[in-house]
Amino acid sequence: MRIFDSLDLYEDIFLKLCENSASVRNSKFVALTLFTRAAPTDKNQQNELEADESTIHYLKVKGSTKLIKTASSMRCCDPVLQLKKPVITRNTWALDGKTPIHPSGFAFRQLPIVMGPQQARFYAGVSLTDAKKRYRYGALAVFDSSISPGEDDDRPMKKTLQALEICAREAVMAVDERRKELELRTFLEAPLIQLRQSEPALNLSMDISQSSARWRDIESLDGDSDNDDEDQKRLEYENRNARMKSGPEFDSGSSSVGKARVEYFRNKMQELVRQAQDTQAQMVENTLVMERHGVPIV
Repeated sequence: MRIFDSLDLYEDIFLKLCENSASVRNSKFVALTLFTRAAPTDKNQQNELEADESTIHYLKVKGSTKLIKTASSMRCCDPVLQLKKPVITRNTWALDGKTPIHPSGFAFRQLPIVMGPQQARFYAGVSLTDAKKRYRYGALAVFDSSISPGEDDDRPMKKTLQALEICAREAVMAVDERRKELELRTFLEAPLIQLRQSEPALNLSMDISQSSARWRDIESLDGDSDNDDEDQKRLEYENRNARMKSGPEFDSGSSSVGKARVEYFRNKMQELVRQAQDTQAQMVENTLVMERHGVPIV
């Protein structure tokens, strides 16, 4: 199951989904049930109530340009959610022999949209799942008061379900694409990771007053310096190092040398952090592109 923390970010996608679904059979009503993050509930609360709090329900009426939020008691998508399969019928009032149950296995006559002012007779619904059917996002249903002759499993009805499933898959793909783009944008806009001062190997406040003078000119040994006089600095370092070997140990504990070393290491660590962030961002972007083009990720 996939849930939505904020539906506002995907409202245009779901509105288009409802419009496309309604156009399949020119239906008057389109219902949408989405799984959302449940609010904190009392441990003594019934499971049924908790389930209600983990879903959100919308209704799109023909001629309207908005999704209307409805109460869970409308149960518009219950046939799909309970049976866990596509459902379609030309007549919700049909009964299976003398039983009060519809041939599909769902008691349609208990639905408010069937017995209420909507007078739903034609009904078709599908689940909102990803292309590989690994995750469920909710369910979609179209219905109206029209009754047409034919069987529930004839060719026109099968084509109707197929068209609705295509609409649902396209919407879920658009949702996944936007979700990944939002995650990538959030990652790229995040501040640099703070350096861990508690790590001994990276501790910038460590005692450097006893360090050897050989490391005073660290930048000249870096190997990737952009200065034009790098060779000259290396030569000066080697000469100075040779003089130090023949003379007394040079006192490298001055505050200026210490500050320079700390600043150097700080800059280097920040550069490494930036490189790590860039690498991770590139991996996320590559994954996004691969999934967009259907490239399998092992």
